[in-house]
Amino acid sequence: MNGSASNQQEVDYVIGVSQPNLLEPWQVLMNEELKNEVAKHENIRVIYTDAAQSTEQQIRDIQTLKEYGIDLLIVSIDNSSELTPVISDMYKE
Repeated sequence: MNGSASNQQEVDYVIGVSQPNLLEPWQVLMNEELKNEVAKHENIRVIYTDAAQSTEQQIRDIQTLKEYGIDLLIVSIDNSSELTPVISDMYKE
């Protein structure tokens, strides 16, 4: 697949991935596995975020992903008490 072909391909699904950090090997591996699977489907785009150990940044990242109109949100939660209301709001709309 060359760059121009991928630019012309219509995106049907956008997946947002919010990580609290990329310090843990399993989080890096999860992103790599998603990239490998998505590469098999030209109509899917994934947007990755790394909050760098900041709950406030992860909340902003999730809100930004929502503004992008994602179809699926995958979140690795570091602070469940603060992130649960934000994630719940995603499913209300």
